[in-house]
Amino acid sequence: MKKILAISAFILILCPIAFADDLDIGTHASFYLPPEGGGNTLMMGVDANYRIGSYFSARGSIDNSNYSTSDHQYSLTTYTVTLIGHILGDSNIDPYLGAGLGLYDKKTDGISNSTTGYNALAGLAFRFPAFNAGLEIKYTIPDSRHMDTGYYSIGGQMTGGLHVSF
Repeated sequence: MKKILAISAFILILCPIAFADDLDIGTHASFYLPPEGGGNTLMMGVDANYRIGSYFSARGSIDNSNYSTSDHQYSLTTYTVTLIGHILGDSNIDPYLGAGLGLYDKKTDGISNSTTGYNALAGLAFRFPAFNAGLEIKYTIPDSRHMDTGYYSIGGQMTGGLHVSF
């Protein structure tokens, strides 16, 4: 039930954004070392970025990763909402910082466990006429009850392929 409520809230947050003035839909990929071990792991996802004036934006993301250790198989799906501050405002070179929260659904050998958690990020994006591209580092705490379960990820993103402006 908790998972259904969180997904519903995520959709309700994104629905008004879908009819907004400046929305970019994009994709991203990052590498991270899971807390359980298993080596470098690829996480891929999609996101919707809504620009709120020159200095802020809101991002809704859905990510997924599958990995294994010598003992277990894991699948991690995240649903996050992040508020991002753009240091230079509306610039073609866009350094930014952000913080957010989300629902983290981790399956261990097929058994699901959903938790709420936090993320903080820093990145540098380059804005071109038809799309945006950039690099980002993110620190994620997937379980707010266990603050020591955090991990770093580093990756790139590309947005703007489906830019919507009304």
